[in-house]
Amino acid sequence: MATEVMSYGSVLTLFHGMAEKDLKKVAADFCLNLPLLDSWITTLNSIRNICAHHGRLWNRELGVKPKIPFIARFPEWHSPVPTRANRIFSVLTIIKYFLGYIAPQSKWPDRLKCMLEEYSEIPLNFMGFPIDWQNHSIWNPNSSQNRNKA
Repeated sequence: MATEVMSYGSVLTLFHGMAEKDLKKVAADFCLNLPLLDSWITTLNSIRNICAHHGRLWNRELGVKPKIPFIARFPEWHSPVPTRANRIFSVLTIIKYFLGYIAPQSKWPDRLKCMLEEYSEIPLNFMGFPIDWQNHSIWNPNSSQNRNKA
């Protein structure tokens, strides 16, 4: 219950103070290893802070970059469309990945796609979106990565 009233930064501090065996259990719940999970939640904290302080994000090169999973274990992050860690597309993909576990019924990916269509004059490549980004296994609702969580 305490985490409901804690800031994201405080939750991150709590996370970093947990025993390694417990951290590994949390990471395993998301089919991730601990360094990857730690990288992702640290990046999300940085992104949250940029947004909270009204910082420019859409075409920014990220200062805190998330680790991208290795191709051998997570080929969906590399093919048919690679994920680069230096732009917001990687963070949006991480959010989409987490939502597949936490709230697979979420309409957030659809709302994001609608917003991108509504503001089609904004170049997606500035945000790190690959040309064929909707075929990315994590974004494609027909991919095996998404079917496994349904």
